[in-house]
Amino acid sequence: MSRSLTIDQKWQDWKFGDTDAVMTTTPLNDDQMPDFTGKTLTFKIASTANNDLQHPQDFAASAPGYVDGKNVQLKTEDIKQLTPGTYVLELWVFNNKSKLEGIYPSKGFASFTIEENTMGIADISNVSSLTLNAFWNALVQKLLPIKQGPKGDPGITPKLGKVTVTMLAAGQSPAASLMPNTDTPNTYDLVFQIPIGAKGDKGDPGVPGAPGGQGLPGKDGLTPKIDDKTGHWILGNADTGVVANGAAVKIGTVTTGKPTDKATVTNSGDDHDAVLDFTIPQGKTGETGPAGTVKIGKVTTGKPTDNASVTNSGDDHNAVLDITIPQGATGEGTTVKVGKVTTVEPGQQATVTNSGDDHNAVLNFAVPQGQQGFRGPAGKDFEIKQTFDSVAAMNDSKGAGFDDGDFTMIVSDTQDPDNAKLYVWDGKEFKYIGDLSGAQGIKGDTGLTPTLQINAVTKLAPDAQPTVSYTPVKDKDGNIVGYTVDYGVPQGEQGLPGKNGENGKDGKDGKDGAQGAPGQPGKTPVKGTDYWTDADKQAIQAEDQKYIDSKVSDAYAKAKTDIEDLIENGKW
Repeated sequence: MSRSLTIDQKWQDWKFGDTDAVMTTTPLNDDQMPDFTGKTLTFKIASTANNDLQHPQDFAASAPGYVDGKNVQLKTEDIKQLTPGTYVLELWVFNNKSKLEGIYPSKGFASFTIEENTMGIADISNVSSLTLNAFWNALVQKLLPIKQGPKGDPGITPKLGKVTVTMLAAGQSPAASLMPNTDTPNTYDLVFQIPIGAKGDKGDPGVPGAPGGQGLPGKDGLTPKIDDKTGHWILGNADTGVVANGAAVKIGTVTTGKPTDKATVTNSGDDHDAVLDFTIPQGKTGETGPAGTVKIGKVTTGKPTDNASVTNSGDDHNAVLDITIPQGATGEGTTVKVGKVTTVEPGQQATVTNSGDDHNAVLNFAVPQGQQGFRGPAGKDFEIKQTFDSVAAMNDSKGAGFDDGDFTMIVSDTQDPDNAKLYVWDGKEFKYIGDLSGAQGIKGDTGLTPTLQINAVTKLAPDAQPTVSYTPVKDKDGNIVGYTVDYGVPQGEQGLPGKNGENGKDGKDGKDGAQGAPGQPGKTPVKGTDYWTDADKQAIQAEDQKYIDSKVSDAYAKAKTDIEDLIENGKW
């Protein structure tokens, strides 16, 4: 299928400003007139000024086509913005869904020329005066070669404000500029500067022209609209391809140059959407000013909810800084508990580790065993020679029955402050040694009730002291769960013979008293026989429990003292 498009020869050229002309074109489809019923016809026009005639790059204008019999007409009124020059022409046909169905001609282009008129408008820089319409058309022609960039963000259509025309002296170049209106946003004032032309010679009177004939009735034009998807101008159902939205200008990088550099602005975007990169030279270093002073003024403690602040109650040169520091919020209380206490080998470092957290500490102690000292001389076995129920009773005894180095203890009740105090007899008086009750320690977990089991009872010499020894009994985890007790009991001495009776009180010699019967020899205990009464056992167990409790109290008191020393001396 071959499509062709020809222009009536009498309308292949006309002069700029002739907006009443109607160009007649004839499209053929295989030499047959196509049926354009229900179709939208659009002429696409490109300039050859900056394009290859056979390969034009840009459209200069678009205009609707009007069907007239076998022809399609192009009204010059619709392309009055075109300036003098040569143009190529195509006819685009769209269906009622704005889909392109064909382009005429299928090969090459139809062409026409717009000639200059008597005003010689071809370059706006060479005219001394021109109409606003001519200026606009020429400006559009200058902008056409600029390539269309990628679609930008929808812009805001600017408004035209005041139009000001300033007359310049003859010979100066004309100029036009758009100035932002400071009173109304998105509004620009148009300022023209036009030189006064030289006064010309008076012209001859013109010959009156013949009355012109009535022109063809014009058809209603199409109202353009903007396509929401493409942003192009739409005439009828035809997409003109012309971007309706304005270009975008963005600020790119701003670089500080050397003081000797020149300020520059470069566009890293494109011709449609500019991205301006600025290079601004650094200012030269100024002269050294007088030295300033900074002093600390008032320092105030604010509320926990206040913001910290620093204010200058001095001046810009001599600052006096007043500081307000908010008080910290009250922290939560902490707890400290004793965890495991482990004995390590002599020579190792003592350590304290926290198996809890920063808020609730659980301290585990590793305490090295002390080095074994030199063997001392054999000492006297520790023994409580006798107990007293008060210090006064002890002092009243004056040491009767005590040898140098013998110990005694006050045994009363737990409410008595003297209870569990230990004294030693030095041959003259009782010397205070210490309080075996100990300070009350940290309450520990309820321990197992130790059991006491008699292991053996040994017969001792009649003059020997009775003995009691304890051997701890441990479970599989090494915990002491009871004690076995070994007793040493001295053998009873043989009784002495009885003495003679005393004389009677009546002065008469009395009869000699009968001699006392000899004492019975002591019995040898039989192994396995329990000679202790229940009262004896309870008394012994009470004394044993009191001894164990005193030792446990001593251990807790020492552990408590060690922990307090570590905390107070900052070692934990």
